[in-house]
This record gives sequence, structure tokens and C-alpha cells, in this order.
Amino acid sequence: MKTHPARLLIAALAFASTLSAAPVRTPEVTEGPFYPFNSNNTLPTIPPANRDNDLTRLAGAKEATQGMPFLLSGVVRDLTGAPLAGAKVELWHTDAAGVYYHSGDRNAAKRDPNFQFYGESVTGADGRYSFRTIKPGLYTGRIRHFHFHVKMGDATVLTSQFTFDDERATFASDGVQRSLSGAALEATVIAPQRGTDSSGAAAWIATKDIVVDPKANPAAARKKKK
Repeated sequence: MKTHPARLLIAALAFASTLSAAPVRTPEVTEGPFYPFNSNNTLPTIPPANRDNDLTRLAGAKEATQGMPFLLSGVVRDLTGAPLAGAKVELWHTDAAGVYYHSGDRNAAKRDPNFQFYGESVTGADGRYSFRTIKPGLYTGRIRHFHFHVKMGDATVLTSQFTFDDERATFASDGVQRSLSGAALEATVIAPQRGTDSSGAAAWIATKDIVVDPKANPAAARKKKK
């Protein structure tokens, strides 16, 4: 029995539509030197109580974190676009003064003692992650950015960064961001909008999905290139 040409065309168009709808994989971007748990950091290890997804509230702090709240959220997806459950997103970045929680940052005197610097969000069945933090402060040599890992169990399947849409004019001057282009670049750019949090307080709000291969092994791939 012959298949009608029109049916073949419809099937081909449907297949092409499926391909075009596939999400863009979030690109690998350098971890940088100030991941708080790397072996070079001699500061006290961040305790479990200060690894939650609210970086604006530090356990035992007597004062509030400096900076307007920033609500960052999205969905972690696999390469087909399906939500990924059980993914741990690690977020770390500078405080409002542009200082990291790392002994290698020489601006320790300016470090905000009431900021958490690092947080974790584990996705549920809907793949959703969320953080309450602040807008990262600037420091010499880089544009404004968030660092993040995505982990499945103990394996890091993605290391990347988010940069800011309203600072595109500076992308070409940034040694990290200028290595990206096209869809890969757009997969790392967020566009915060002014809004309010659940209490009605002013806040920056940004939503960005993260697309990963849950079976990826970037560390092994990097070793093969050496």
C-alpha cells in the first residue's frame, strides 16, 4: 500500500518541527578561580546551614545583606527539553562590592559578612530551580556574572555562567563571554526586570532554563583534549 505524498510531507514537516524545537544546550564556561570549594580556598568551609537557595539570609548574621534582592529561577532540562528531576544547581558569585568568598580574592576587607556567597537548589519533578540572592557586584577584569554548576549525584554535568542582557556592549571586551556566539551565547544571557518579591519588596527578577546532558562528563572530555 502506497503512502500518499501529502502524508509524507506532513510527517516530514512534523519531524522538522521536532528538531527545531529541541532546546539549545547551555554551553560549558570556565569555573573561574573562586569556586568556594576548590582546593585553593583557605577560608573556613561554608557550613551546610549556609548552602540553601537564599543567599540573602546568612545564619547568625545580625544585619541584612547589602543589595536589592534578585530572584533567579528556571527549569533544568535534558537535551530533549524534558524537565530534569534531582539536579542540584550550585550558584556562587560576588557580593555587592564585587568580592568573592575565597582566600584568593585580595579585597577581603570589603567582603560583606552578611552575604552567603553560595547556594544550592535541587530540582523536583518539574525540573525547577530557584534562588534568592543579589545582583553580583563588579570587579576589575570581568563583566557582571553568576557562576553555576549542575550536578547529577556527585557528577558535575555542567559548569557555566549567566551574564546580563543590559551589558551586551561589554561582551566583546570580556575574555570569557567573547568566546561565545549565536545560540550558545544567548543560552547564557539573562534579562532581569524590576518587580517585587512575595512580600511586596522591590526585587530584580530573571528566569532562565538550563539545558544539560545528564550523562555528560565534561571533566573527562577536558582531559582528552590535553
